[in-house]
Amino acid sequence: MLNSSISIFTLAAEPIARYNGVIDCFIGDAMRSFWSEPFVSASEHAKFACFAALEQFVQLERLHRIMPDLMGFRKGLPDFDIRIGLATSEAIAGNIGSEQFKSYTVMGDAVELAEHLEGLNKKYGTKILLTEDTQQLAQDAIETREIDLIVVGDRQLKIYELLSRKGEIDIELEYLRDRFELGITAYHHQDFAQARAYFETCLLVKSDDRPTQIYLEIINQQTSNN
Repeated sequence: MLNSSISIFTLAAEPIARYNGVIDCFIGDAMRSFWSEPFVSASEHAKFACFAALEQFVQLERLHRIMPDLMGFRKGLPDFDIRIGLATSEAIAGNIGSEQFKSYTVMGDAVELAEHLEGLNKKYGTKILLTEDTQQLAQDAIETREIDLIVVGDRQLKIYELLSRKGEIDIELEYLRDRFELGITAYHHQDFAQARAYFETCLLVKSDDRPTQIYLEIINQQTSNN
């Protein structure tokens, strides 16, 4: 626990409030928030959620800068990282509990999807994953990269990595994103030689890009079995 009124939750809450999000609850070292009417219009909730998610990493850098002063020492400082899942779907918001103890919270498909995506960041080596519905609603305001088609229950869902605001993507990252998506297209058409060529180009830009490594591992396995 930081010995100051400024904590990681204090910093994380600022972008959420700035973009009209509602903090639902704190669960251990995690925070759950939502965007919906009447707090934000239906046309802007996905975009604002994405903006708030991106700014979490600005806040994380701020925390790293002030950490020595907050903790009172400069060596052996804790290393904080962030993973975020964003989903757009139906949810129920309201008070739950007993007559004596009630809590205002949000439940439903969107909550479960967002939590699932937060965990999938570990697999893909990403920071922010979002559903296709969220990506489609916010696409005019954000830069994304298609990552995979996953199975959740009896559904197939396309998921994306959130990279930056529209027009603010780094040139090298944009090049990697474009080649990666060409690789995915070739992969889905089972043109594994072409897909491998595109993915290997991605590794020239970022040698530790985990999504690229995953697809190359799958291609190598499939081609070796044939």
